Amino acid sequence: MPNVTPADDEGSVASVYDSYGEKQLLAALYGLISFAGVIGNSAVVLAPILSRKPRTTTNVFVINLAVADLLTCLSLPIMILAVLGESKEKLLIPPPLCAVQGFLFVVCIGCSVNSIASIAIYRALITRRTNQSRRIWLFNRRGLAATVAMNWLVPVAFSILPISSLAGSYEYNTNLNTCSFNPTAQGSGTFSKITVTLFALQLVVVFASSAFIVFSVRKHIERVNVIPQQPIAFAGAVMRLPGRQPGTHGEGHPSAHQHPRNRHRRTFRRSLDVTFTLFLVVFCFMVCCTPYLVAAVALKGNAQKHLPFLAALLITNSCINPVIYTARHPDFKEVCRCIMLCRLSEIPRKSSFLRNLLRFRERRS
Repeated sequence: MPNVTPADDEGSVASVYDSYGEKQLLAALYGLISFAGVIGNSAVVLAPILSRKPRTTTNVFVINLAVADLLTCLSLPIMILAVLGESKEKLLIPPPLCAVQGFLFVVCIGCSVNSIASIAIYRALITRRTNQSRRIWLFNRRGLAATVAMNWLVPVAFSILPISSLAGSYEYNTNLNTCSFNPTAQGSGTFSKITVTLFALQLVVVFASSAFIVFSVRKHIERVNVIPQQPIAFAGAVMRLPGRQPGTHGEGHPSAHQHPRNRHRRTFRRSLDVTFTLFLVVFCFMVCCTPYLVAAVALKGNAQKHLPFLAALLITNSCINPVIYTARHPDFKEVCRCIMLCRLSEIPRKSSFLRNLLRFRERRS
């Protein structure tokens, strides 16, 4: 969790908190986020393992996002101990572990933004595609593996800069009582500039892709609405669409003529549900992320005591995403609910692993 706290007077290690109760409240918030995030993101990660329903190209990035959020939530107990520590000398965790936690936060948040950008790009590409049966070459198996790897490698390489060069450091912040990037260290300005540049680039990609999706969906809806309904002719007891000759495939079966249109509507409706769900993910990320970034630049002096609570809002995004998937996403909502309620036998489209697991459990019982 990078922060941009300016240096106090030399030798000053005064905490920005007014009382120890504020630190306890912050620790409680971190604990609640960690508990909810671990359960929710674990369900999302387990969903494609236990069911074949979520195994789609878009969901590869959704699961990658869930992995990053899960790692963030799993590391929060370290932050809780850091917040409850009274000073650097009385820190409740080893300093190297505190540095690892700061490094992990930067990596996971960077991967989360990259995953959201990848989702937006992919949805924009498949919206642009005219032939729905043709796969996008960039998102075949090798392309997906390379994209997911880049989602992690870029923030990892970026986060190594404070360790491998004079570009700041990860350590215990004595003012905010957090494990984070130290913006007062030598060379930290370079790291901060790179952070702002990368984040701005990611936001441009996300907003541009989202705007293109909205434009394409509106255009598609307008095109569908102006298509005139074809008249239906009755020949004896047979219902036919105009232009079909007797003896053609599907004669005598009205549903055969209606099925392609209904199937197209169902496919389009599902695509809209997925797209709207991912828009919610982007919107919630912006709501959780923007206050912290603005406050980190604007707040000075003792007013920076709000930064840890805004950081808690930023981390809250890690436990919000599973709630969105469970409530809205057509591929995850039923599967995740069954996992959270421990109703594995009710999971739709069970995977071979789950079928074997259920058979093993039946034999044991």
